[in-house]
Formats: sequence, structure tokens, C-alpha cells
Amino acid sequence: MSTPAYYTVAVPALGCVNLASTGRAVKIKDAGGPLYLQIGGGSKFPVKRGSAHATAEMFTLLTLFNETAAAISASLYVGDTIPEDLLETESTVGSVQIRGNGDAYGLPYRVNLVADPGTDYVLELDNGEQLNLPGVDAEGRRRKHIVITNYSTTLDLTIKKNSAGGKRIGAAFPRLPLILELDADLCISNLSGSDGLQFSVLETFHTAAVDAATD
Repeated sequence: MSTPAYYTVAVPALGCVNLASTGRAVKIKDAGGPLYLQIGGGSKFPVKRGSAHATAEMFTLLTLFNETAAAISASLYVGDTIPEDLLETESTVGSVQIRGNGDAYGLPYRVNLVADPGTDYVLELDNGEQLNLPGVDAEGRRRKHIVITNYSTTLDLTIKKNSAGGKRIGAAFPRLPLILELDADLCISNLSGSDGLQFSVLETFHTAAVDAATD
């Protein structure tokens, strides 16, 4: 068990700060601008004021990255869990942390917005193109929900399992969201015969690796 700790740091412009801190959860209480967080040797991801993240395994190192041209001050909490009074969170660009009340694992969710840069989270597929979405991320966290919104007024998006045989499991109909609760690898395809089919994808993930057999 780790001892809860609070930190205030100044992350230099185009630089980083390493924190030798032990825990399973981290909460960005405040930040003066956009930052990236790396937990242990994992991949870095964007955070801002209100972001919260939990891991299944104990970590001993946190790294905050600043990719802007000015120093950014930040305060954060590190511990085994995030206290109740710190659970409420705010959105971040590209990676949103939200409180997950009622989750069977007692974990908050991580929400990923899938987007091409500069498109306001709108993706586009030409006829015959597809987007593959894994159900488990590189750190073993499983998808909880996926929401696919089709912005076309006339064309359907085809949703298939991204596996041998590629069985169809549904469609995102024009101007409607398709909401699924599953962690299977998925393939979103444009089989409409027309180019330029626009859509967006919102996925929620458990913030710690969990055993699929516990569902």
C-alpha cells in the first residue's frame, strides 16, 4: 500500500518532469495548460485539469510532458485510489476521464475520441475503406462501450467483427448513433458504393486491465 501524496510541479517548455511516486491512481487536480502523462514505461497520453487514471499494477514513476513553448504548472494527487472528493473530472482533448458510477469493477472509465487531426472528431471513409478498432488497448484495458455516429443522411456504415470471417454484427444508420457494449475487435466499413461517408467514434475503456472472464 502506498502513502497518498500531493505534488505541485512546473513542467518546462518542450520538456518533462519525472516524479518518483508509488501508487495505482493519479489525479490531475490543476494544470495551467495541456500536458501529457506517462505512467511507468507505458505510452504517454494527454491530460488536463480534472483527468484521473487508475492502473491494475503498482507504478513507481510518473512523467509529465509539456509540448508547448511555455512552462506549465500542475498539481496532482497520487495514491492507491482516488478519494471521493477528487473523483469528479473534466474533459480533455483526445482523452476524457469520467467517473464510472455503477461499474462492476468499481473503476472509472477512460474515454478515447478517435479523430484525424484537425477534423473536429469527424472521420471519413471512401467506398471500400475500413477502420479497425481493437477491443483491448496496449496496456490490457478492455473496451466498455463504443458509440458510432453516422453523419450521412442516406448511407449506412457496416460494423463487423475484425476477425477471421469478419461476421457482420450491425450497422450505423443515417443520422443515428449505434451504441454497443462489447470488447471485441471491430471493423467499421463503408460498403455503400459512395465516397466521403463521415462519422465519429467514442469509446469508453476500463482504466485498469481486467479479466474478460469476470463479465
